[in-house]
Amino acid sequence: MNVKLKTLLILFMTIISFACSKTVRSHHSPYDDTTPCYQISNIDSIGGVYVIYAFLGEKKIKIISQKTGPIVKPLPLDNIRTKIHVGKCYNLILSSLRENYIVNGKNVFPLNYMDIEFNVGGGTSMKMDEAYNDFYFPSNLDGLYLIESKGKKDI
Repeated sequence: MNVKLKTLLILFMTIISFACSKTVRSHHSPYDDTTPCYQISNIDSIGGVYVIYAFLGEKKIKIISQKTGPIVKPLPLDNIRTKIHVGKCYNLILSSLRENYIVNGKNVFPLNYMDIEFNVGGGTSMKMDEAYNDFYFPSNLDGLYLIESKGKKDI
């Protein structure tokens, strides 16, 4: 076999091996690739909310979760409740305050947003800052407890 044919064969095999390889997520999430894993870095209690600081890759996220009372809401039989902890990775379903500031189909988020105190629930108001210029609200957290289907666990 001549050198050009060997080189083309090696190149072709390399391309095929990359094309057939499966992408593996570094956090080993049991969820599918569409559910992001948020690495919890700190948790604060401010007024009627928990402020959960997290990373999604290199991006800093400030998550606001309402404090719950002593009565725990009943869950459907196929759901479990797991307390979140600093240093762990969780698959959270979040909605952005900035992205949901919509009036008549247009985003009307104020330009001077760092000067405004936003009501984040639980009788608590907070300002945004340059490091965390959005507030995210989870649909699958109850206070500091992740609500998930049985068989799906945190990392």
